[in-house]
Amino acid sequence: MAGEWSGCMKLCDILKGRIQGLTKAGAGDIEHEGNTSIADFMKSPLYQTEAEYQVLLSGFESNLPFIYTISISQGTPKIESKQNFGVIGWGSTIATVLLTLRESHSTMPLPYVAYLVYEAKRASEKTGYVGRFTALAIQAPGPSEIKDKAYLKIMSETGKAHLEVVYSGLWQVPFAKIPDLEDDFFIDPTAKRSPQ
Repeated sequence: MAGEWSGCMKLCDILKGRIQGLTKAGAGDIEHEGNTSIADFMKSPLYQTEAEYQVLLSGFESNLPFIYTISISQGTPKIESKQNFGVIGWGSTIATVLLTLRESHSTMPLPYVAYLVYEAKRASEKTGYVGRFTALAIQAPGPSEIKDKAYLKIMSETGKAHLEVVYSGLWQVPFAKIPDLEDDFFIDPTAKRSPQ
């Protein structure tokens, strides 16, 4: 969740109640319930037109991941299905750029994608609006015979410290020793040229 906290909690409660009430929970059903939840929330006394509310919703359909971002900004609701990753909050622009540049997708090896998510979150702290606290959870499809279940593991402090060592090594300041720029690397456009 990101944005006005009490409103986001209310929106999540409405969304959770609607999704858990589904007998079938496909991506289309989730989107429909998302729209209905937004409409219900916007009638709530916790809804403020000028506030911003963002929710990231993830899960699995037939063992394939799906991600939705659900948001209300300046009174305009929006639900978007995301292909490879979803981000919300003040640091979303930085996180989106990094995850896009790193070509993040769901079939990457877990250690690699865990680092990419950690890197995107840590880099987003540069906005000044994203706190240093980091929680990292890994979600995977549950057994097919158990409806509405997924595996969830929370990364320990030891795991995050391991990722921080990699992050600190890659993002050193300065990141590399750049050779001096020679005079002939530049052209003075105001200099008079000798006739040929």
